[in-house]
Amino acid sequence: MLSPPTVSPDDLGTGHANAVLNRLKQYVRLTPLDSIADAVMTYEVSSEVAKNLFGCYDQFLGVLSNLSMRKELDDLRPNDAAGSATFQHVRTISYRFQDALNQLFFGHERIGNLTREYGVF
Repeated sequence: MLSPPTVSPDDLGTGHANAVLNRLKQYVRLTPLDSIADAVMTYEVSSEVAKNLFGCYDQFLGVLSNLSMRKELDDLRPNDAAGSATFQHVRTISYRFQDALNQLFFGHERIGNLTREYGVF
C-alpha cells in the first residue's frame, strides 16, 4: 500500500514538491488493479465493495482462462448474444463490476469527493 507523503508545514517548499513527485512516480508504476487495491486499503473501502470489485475481476479472469467459453465468445455473432448463457454470464459480471466501481468512485465519501473534484470534467 502506498501511503501519502507526510508533509509538515516546514516542508511547503521544495521538500513538499519532492514528496508529491515521488508519490506520483510510485503511483503511476502500479497496475490498474494494484491502484484500485491501494485505494481500497488507503481509504478503508467497505468489504462489500472490495469483495464485489475483486470477485468480479476474478470471475472475468476465470472466463478468459476457460478455453471453451473464450471460443464461444470469439465465435459469437452479435445477433446471437442474447441467447448465449456465456455472454449473459459475462454481462452480469460486467454490470456487478460497474456497480462496484460506481460505489467506489461516487459512493465513498472521500473518494467520491475527489472524483467529483478532479475526475469529472
